Amino acid sequence: NTCAYTCIRTDKTKKKRPIVCEHGHLTASHGSSRFSMGATTVDVSIYGPVEDLENFDSSKIDRAHLCVNVVSINSQKKKKKIKTIKTLNKAGLDTYIEHEVGTAFENIILLQKYPQTTIHIKINVLSTDGSLLSCVLNAVSVALLDSGIDCKTLLSSVCVGYCNQLDYLQNGTESKSQTTEMQDVKDTNTEEAQMLLFDPTERENSILHSLCTIAYSTKLGDKNDMELSYCDIKGKVNMKSLQQLLLYSKSACLTTQFFIKKHFVQSFKALPTIYVSKDLDDA
Repeated sequence: NTCAYTCIRTDKTKKKRPIVCEHGHLTASHGSSRFSMGATTVDVSIYGPVEDLENFDSSKIDRAHLCVNVVSINSQKKKKKIKTIKTLNKAGLDTYIEHEVGTAFENIILLQKYPQTTIHIKINVLSTDGSLLSCVLNAVSVALLDSGIDCKTLLSSVCVGYCNQLDYLQNGTESKSQTTEMQDVKDTNTEEAQMLLFDPTERENSILHSLCTIAYSTKLGDKNDMELSYCDIKGKVNMKSLQQLLLYSKSACLTTQFFIKKHFVQSFKALPTIYVSKDLDDA
């Protein structure tokens, strides 16, 4: 139920929203996936490696060039002559995601195996309700597996945020004026009053004072261990909180990676290529 995904959950410190994963549904591409985390849904299609003189990077002739393109649900607004603030912000978000995806997967894909070629990664944001970048990273990982492009390891991502516990308890139950009054308490509360939220929604983002998108990959030589591959932090996080955040994020990414692998195992057994998870316990 899409409506249920946007509700405040009382177990957010241990649970993520349900995940839906599908691959190979776009037959015109070399690899494709559809990944959903709650009400956030992303389509990814991969074309290549192909010879592409238009997007060819002459400074990297010894490796493939990654060309990432994001098409959001509001892309039609960009074609209008009237430019609104919302449209400009959306365009900035698309550019940001394109850059972050390229940064995250430059060290994952074996680009040296495909010199003087271009790998096109096209991302279509169908719907968004928080944790968009994390959903995109997971979708690209699944699409790469479907495409057969050689990669060093498998990447899985999770979005984690910190908020004040009192703000979280009030969110959705108090008025905006009462919530605003609580902002002063956030600065004076002790560190023990901070709450760790996994996979936050758009509504929950409004009460977060820091938001982190973390990605782990399988450690080379040890498939049971994972290493940090990508980290994007917005806001302020002290060192002690960061260590706790990375510890829980590693467990969450391991769960997500297990889900992706299970999805592919099921599909190889000639079962339907859509696999739906229950609420995932990450702690």
